[in-house]
Parts: sequence; structure tokens; C-alpha cells
Amino acid sequence: MKLININNLFSFIFLLIISNTLAAQGYGYYPPSYGYAYPPQYHYPPPPPAYGYPYYPPFRSYPSQQAVVETPRVSKTVKTEPKVITRQPKPENAASSSVEKQKFIELLLPHIENENNKILADRQWLEQLSLKIAVTDQLLQRDSKKLHALGKAYKVSIGNISTADLIDQLLWRIDIIPASLTLAQAANETGWGTSRFAREANNYFGIWTYEADKGLKPKHREADKKHYVRKFVSVAESVSFYMKLLNTHPAYRELRDIRSSLRQENKQVSGTRLAQGLEKYSAKGSEYIKLITLLITQNQWAQLDTDRQTASS
Repeated sequence: MKLININNLFSFIFLLIISNTLAAQGYGYYPPSYGYAYPPQYHYPPPPPAYGYPYYPPFRSYPSQQAVVETPRVSKTVKTEPKVITRQPKPENAASSSVEKQKFIELLLPHIENENNKILADRQWLEQLSLKIAVTDQLLQRDSKKLHALGKAYKVSIGNISTADLIDQLLWRIDIIPASLTLAQAANETGWGTSRFAREANNYFGIWTYEADKGLKPKHREADKKHYVRKFVSVAESVSFYMKLLNTHPAYRELRDIRSSLRQENKQVSGTRLAQGLEKYSAKGSEYIKLITLLITQNQWAQLDTDRQTASS
């Protein structure tokens, strides 16, 4: 029996260990117990598999890894279109627009003030008459005649109504339409006085009529429509008709209710408050109210209402 050479045995064991270690390194495993350092690209051991997914050793190519490789962004030269320079309106054009608006206001405001002064005069007469009747319980013939004329003008059904009730009905109808509201509606309906109806018919409030001899036919009127845009002999007549319309027509009862409540509470009769009663003035409904309110706010016309009521108090 031959004895095994000890040197050969140690050599064999050493080679076996070396070969196993090299094989492990081929798959990226570096047992720390052997004292080998990790490759320079690693500063810590590979993490364990997460959520049960298989862990792929580094330096090996797998389809799943190739699919998620991000493509570096390539800087492209973007061709820019020539810059279009939009010419701003010349200062004189902007000034011209401002001047035209000012002319519009200066055209309408005196007629608005004049008509409201007439309304206030009638209203003050009614208030004085109410106090007189409360004291004397008598109505003079001239007062009775004027009272019935106002009732007819403001479409109050007199009938068997008492004098006191007639006066109350008239006070509910005979009251100012704020300058801010009047200007806003006129500006909206006529494009600041530039519309055909403003120029040819003195109609600043989009008022219709069904009498051909009293109006202009709209150029784009639908075939099944029969209305005309009413003609007025002057701007003053247009303003007067508009105010009487708001003070008498059943569609604007809410406006008159709002105004009456403000009077009872001793509050300012403002255009923005009364605009809430104009839903039936336009087919736009509530959007029309927002538009009119915005015009009053943007142009700071509320101050006109304050001035009007301060002067009348």
C-alpha cells in the first residue's frame, strides 16, 4: 500500500479552494469570510432580493434589464420661428378711445341727470301731498288732477283705490334710475354709442317696438321675427323712455322692490344693487347682470350715484 504524499495532498486542497473561489467570483459572489475585498465599483455587498423577485448578479445581461435602460437625452438644435412683433396701438389711438368714451358719458349724463331731477320733483310732491292729506284729510282739485295724471303716466290702475294707496303705488314706481346703471346699460347696448341704432335712431337701450313706422328693421333679423328697434327723436327722449320702462313694466318689478327696500332702510340706491332686478332685460339673464355690474365697477361709476344722492338730499 502506497502512502499518500502529504505535500501533494496539501497542493490538491489548496488548488480546490482556489478554483471554488474563482468560480464564485465569476458570478459576483465574494464571501467575506475569505478576506477578499469587493471590486472597486462596489462599496457594499449586493442587496438581497426584494419582494421575492430573483436577484440578478451584476455584469450579466438580461432582457428585463435592457428594457429599463434609460436613453440619454440628446441636445437638439431647435429651429425657432422668426419673432413676430405685434405693433402696439399708438398712444394717440388709446387716447382716442378714452376720448370717445368720455364723449359718450358727456352726451348721456346731462340727460340722465335732467330726467332724474324730474322724477325726484314728482316724488317730493307726492311725499308732501301724503303729509298734507294725513293732516287735513282733504285733496284739492288741482292736486287730484295731477295725481291722476301721474297714475296714468305710470300705469297705475286707479279704479276704486284710495288716495293714500294711490300715492304709495306711485312712490313705489316714481324714483330715480342711478346714473351708473343707465350708463352701463347704454354702453353695453350700443358699444359706447357706436351702434347703428344709436346713430340713426337715438336708441341707446336696445328698446324694441312692433310698429314698423316707429322703428328700424335690424339687418340680421330672423325671418320669423317681427320686431323693430324703436326710433327716438332725441337722446333725451331715449333716456326718458328707458327710465319710464324700468319704473312701470311688470318685468322689472324686482328692481322696484329692491329700490323700495333700500329707501325704507335709508340706504343708497345704487346701480349695482338695482342691476340684480334686470334678469329679464336680456336673453342672457344672470350673465347680463354680471356684465352690467362689471361695467359699473370697471368704470368707477358708483361715485356718480353717491354724488347724485348727496346733491338731492
